[in-house]
Amino acid sequence: MAGVEGTILSQLQGGDIPNTLDFAQKHGVDHNAVIGALKSLAADNYIEMVAEDHEAYKMLSEGEKAMKDGSPEAQIFQMIKDDGSDKGEIEQLAGALAKVGLSQCMQAKWVQIDKERGGKIFKTVPSVTDAVQEQLKLIAAGKLPAKADIDKLKKRKMIADAKYKTYKVCKGAD
Repeated sequence: MAGVEGTILSQLQGGDIPNTLDFAQKHGVDHNAVIGALKSLAADNYIEMVAEDHEAYKMLSEGEKAMKDGSPEAQIFQMIKDDGSDKGEIEQLAGALAKVGLSQCMQAKWVQIDKERGGKIFKTVPSVTDAVQEQLKLIAAGKLPAKADIDKLKKRKMIADAKYKTYKVCKGAD
């Protein structure tokens, strides 16, 4: 801890620390260790801290899978043959992914079921853009897509809120 405190105090000789998380990453120190050292220094009036709340999102396991392999709907779309596929065939290939993927494909109007042809599933568009995967990659990079997209990803249990706190630090009275 004394090493972290020394690093903080020497940094403050050259100016304020605008963000403790950036400071911790720059110096290769755990953010919680920096906070602990700051609280100790603040108790002795060596520094003053101003808390800043931040809103971010953490990737849940469904989101990790969709970011890596593509959204369920994009995966299902890729499985459908150009001359159509049977629902049972898709369910066998995709397993648990089939139900949500197929429903999202239908909702996006990427596919349709032709009841006249025995209930075969056909593509209604030649190709698709996996917007869900792109949104998840944005979030992983620390950028935020539109609020409506974030709400959809939360509803689909791909991401969750991850609020965190950083501090702005300046020299204290002592």
